[in-house]
Amino acid sequence: MSDPAIDIGLQTNNITILYGSLPIIAVAIHNKERNTVETAEKLHQEIGTYSFIYHGPRKTCWRGTQNAMYEVMDNMITSYGSVGVISLHRRSDKIKVAEPKDKNFFELGTLNDHSLDTLIKETFRKLLSNQGLVFDDNIRFDGGQEIRGIHRRYNNPDYVKGDKSSYDASKNKVQIAQLELNGSKPYIIEHYSIAKTLTESILLNLT
Repeated sequence: MSDPAIDIGLQTNNITILYGSLPIIAVAIHNKERNTVETAEKLHQEIGTYSFIYHGPRKTCWRGTQNAMYEVMDNMITSYGSVGVISLHRRSDKIKVAEPKDKNFFELGTLNDHSLDTLIKETFRKLLSNQGLVFDDNIRFDGGQEIRGIHRRYNNPDYVKGDKSSYDASKNKVQIAQLELNGSKPYIIEHYSIAKTLTESILLNLT
């Protein structure tokens, strides 16, 4: 793992960009969703990811950020060749989660397994199992606008929402995962640990 990044950032038009030292960017564009901004900031501070945070209203979360997001990612790809994206969201407390509930802190979304290499997911699952954690693997997940947009721009311009066709995600230039964090109270330690483990899993398999 690289040394944590020097905390040099840019804040403009309701957007905070924290520049890192790893080819991973943590994204939090729904700032009202609990623990998402905090997790993105801590990933940057502790291990050196890039972090992209939108402070504006939810209704403009993608329209108001996509150009800035693409600019950052274009520069990252120029620097690193391939990049990982962790999009952080908050899962509704009303959604039923797999047992054991006290060890289940999130849902993983990967655009029908098009946006994340299965080797990354297998590594992630193994590392979480070692920690005694489980998660809901939603392979039917169609994702937020941002991960669909990023996937189309950098991996597959022909992707359409709900596409369940065969696709080799190992060839993706950008490996993308959406974490839907859950828990009846602020499990910030667990949420950070999960996001950190996903970062490590991507780094181990990023080509």
